[in-house]
Formats: sequence, C-alpha cells, structure tokens
Amino acid sequence: MTRLSILGNIADFPQDAVAIWATGALVNPFYLLNDLHWAQSFAMPGKANRVYLREIEGTINQLRINSEIVDDPRIAGVINKVISSLEAFAIAAKEIREWQEIHVSKQVMSAHNKAVRVKGPLDPPWKDDEEFKNLLQKSSSAFSLYLDTLSESISVIRAITPIGLQKTLFEQLDRTEKQIPGARLILKIGYAEAIRRNSTKSDFLPAA
Repeated sequence: MTRLSILGNIADFPQDAVAIWATGALVNPFYLLNDLHWAQSFAMPGKANRVYLREIEGTINQLRINSEIVDDPRIAGVINKVISSLEAFAIAAKEIREWQEIHVSKQVMSAHNKAVRVKGPLDPPWKDDEEFKNLLQKSSSAFSLYLDTLSESISVIRAITPIGLQKTLFEQLDRTEKQIPGARLILKIGYAEAIRRNSTKSDFLPAA
C-alpha cells in the first residue's frame, strides 16, 4: 500500500492503482511535451498549444500534491524530478507564446496559421530571430531534462507493478521507452532534418 492523492482522494492505495497512477502522471506527459514542442517549433495555431499547456500545468499541480504525501521513496524521487522538468517546460512554453504575441503581428501570425492548415508544418517567417531561437532552445533543454527522468520513471514503475498487471502496463511502458531515442535525435538535429533524413520512426512525429 502506498499513500497518494488520486482523483482528489488521499488514501493508502494498492500497488496496481499506484502503478497505473504513476504511468499516467509520470510517463504520459511525454506525449503532451512531444506534441507541444512540435507545435512550438513550427509555430502551429495557438489554440492547441493552450490546451496542451493547461494539461501540463494540471499534471504539475497533481504531482506537487503527491510529492508532499507519497510514502514510497522511489516514487517520491522521480516525482520531484518530473516536477522540475515540467515546470521548466511550462515556463518556456509561456515565454514563447508571450514573445510571439509581442513580436509577431496578427496579420503575419494569421497568414502563417492559414498556410499551416493548408500545407502542414512550416517554419514560421520569424524562425531565424535570435530571441525566438533561444526560447525554443530553452524549451528543448526542458524537454531533454524530462527525457532524462522518463527512463528512471519507467524503471520505478516496472519495479512496483504487481505481476497480474505487468503484461498490460509493460507494453505501454515499452511503447513509450522505444520513442525516447527518436525524441533525443530530434532535439539534437531538429524536426526538419530528422524528416529529411527519414531517420526517426514516423510514429514519434506528432500528426500535423
């Protein structure tokens, strides 16, 4: 039994519930960060970005609550690391959005959004602006920090998962773990180059 807050209920939960919660709270944010980082890189339309960011902030709040009450030191350790990386990513995401609101005119943003909807991901006209590039690098560094923790989170979840749940949960963890190298490659060489080389699995790249 492990003490956690799940869906607002603070109690001592059995290990199967703990493993499922940990997968949702520690591993599944990978897909949110992945999608939002993709959207930021191509300055995709902002509505989706706000949705992703709200979900990330909700996960951070959930993890903060549990960091204060969880009584399993293995889970506590990865929770605190995930919080740090998600907070850094959320800050960078907000700064990118604010920079674009200040420095990119509505007309230019609207034209880019229309082009993206028709043609798919396109580099924005301001992609070479040094401030914008620095903010994207800040976002990438936070994503990389999360990836460092993700492998550790997966190892902890495998260690605490009861035998009866292992087949189902381990398949989910394996799918995510297999995408970590592709994510690291993209952070190193960029989306456009990764697509050009066809050097990363198509199931890593988010849908346009």
